[in-house]
Amino acid sequence: MSLIVHHLNNSRSQRILWLLEEIGAPYEIRHYQRDAVTNLAPPELKAVHPLGKSPLLEDDGRVIQESGAIIEYLCERHGGDALIPPRGTDDHVRHLELLHFAEGSAMTPVLLNLYVARLGDAAAPLRPRIDEQLGAHFAYLEGEIGDAGHFIGDRLSAADIMLSFPAEVAAMNGADRYPRLAAFVAACHARSARRRLHHPFSGPRSSATSWHPRARASSPPQPMKRARSTASPGSRWRWPSATMRRPMRCCASRFRRRTRGWNGR
Repeated sequence: MSLIVHHLNNSRSQRILWLLEEIGAPYEIRHYQRDAVTNLAPPELKAVHPLGKSPLLEDDGRVIQESGAIIEYLCERHGGDALIPPRGTDDHVRHLELLHFAEGSAMTPVLLNLYVARLGDAAAPLRPRIDEQLGAHFAYLEGEIGDAGHFIGDRLSAADIMLSFPAEVAAMNGADRYPRLAAFVAACHARSARRRLHHPFSGPRSSATSWHPRARASSPPQPMKRARSTASPGSRWRWPSATMRRPMRCCASRFRRRTRGWNGR
């Protein structure tokens, strides 16, 4: 077993686990829990990488950071070729754009919205710009989904997996405004590889458990703990995650609790 995923609860590293299920690569999960008060990652992650962030992937001693880089690496080296369009094609260029759009652009206003929620009234000068950018980015994603329900072509791609997180934020906070994103998210939830993460014998695993996708575990998994919310009452935003009965919902609830409302205009 060479692949190790350093997985932080309520985080975007859920996408890496989903990808590994799709490609059928064996892997080990090492779980880390957020601080129940600050919601920050534990210091133990800094022993793996100086920034102490997740996801992190280890492959025979090499530590790889950044979700997009991890996804490209896994697809190229561990059986995910079918999830990347052929190089030299227009679809491959589009794949690269969307793969990096997921973190480089789409998540910026989402994270800003999360952070400034802690400022209370002091965030008022930033709120119009953040709201405008949230609407602009989600409307762009809504328009980029093809008739087949994917961002590229007519089947699942690595870009779909990367974009599932911002799509989830948009759909859970404005399904009526973004019906195509809502349908895309529902289709992601329905995939057998995604559902296996929540099957009694396939995830999430207790810390440092090695396993192969679809392999029966010797004992049921231990549930992850949920971080306590410190949000003010009445907040409305939600944020996707990995540790709920239905896929990609818990973190959405955390985002909802911790931030002020956004009207999508």
